[in-house]
Amino acid sequence: MKHPSRHNLAPACRAFTLVELLVAISIIAVVMAVLSSILYLLLSRDRQSDARARQQLSLSRLNTRFRDDLARATRIQVRGAGDPEPGFTLTDGPASIRWSAQPNGLLRIRSAPESPPSRDFLWLGSGLEVAWDWNPENRLASLTLRITRVTLPDSNSRRPQQAGLEDTLTITATPRALVPPSGGTP
Repeated sequence: MKHPSRHNLAPACRAFTLVELLVAISIIAVVMAVLSSILYLLLSRDRQSDARARQQLSLSRLNTRFRDDLARATRIQVRGAGDPEPGFTLTDGPASIRWSAQPNGLLRIRSAPESPPSRDFLWLGSGLEVAWDWNPENRLASLTLRITRVTLPDSNSRRPQQAGLEDTLTITATPRALVPPSGGTP
C-alpha cells in the first residue's frame, strides 16, 4: 500500500484572475446602477404622492371650514383685487374670520376678543389662482380655486413632462345667518 506524499495531500489552491475580478466588479456596478435608479424613482413617486395627499387633505379641510364659517357668518365683506390681501372677512358676532390667498395656499385667521388670533394655513401648492365672489341678491358666496396639480420632475426622459395640468374647484355656500326665515324679508 502506498502512502500519499505530503505534496499530494495539499488542496489545490487556485486564485481568481484579474479578468474574473474585473468582470465581477463590473456586474456589481451595473446592478447597483439599476437599483439606484429604481430607488430614486420610487422615492420621487413617494414624495409626489405625499404632496398630492397633503393637497387633498387641505382641500377637504378648506371645504369644511369655509362652509362652516359661511354658515355662521352674520356679515360678509369681500376684499377685492385692489386690496393688499384680497379675500373674505366673515363676521360671526364679536369674532371675525379672515380668508386670504397666499402664494402656496389659503390663510384663515380667526380673531375673537377673548382669545389670541388663530392662524390656519391650508397648503394647496404653487400656481394657485383664487377668485372671491359674494352675490348679496342670491345670497351666495363662492370661492373659486384654480390649482396647478402637484407634479415633480420625472426621471424618465422619454415621457413628456405634464406641465400646466390644472384643476378648478368652486365652493359655493349660502350663509344661513344672513338668510331670512321663509316668507320674510331681509
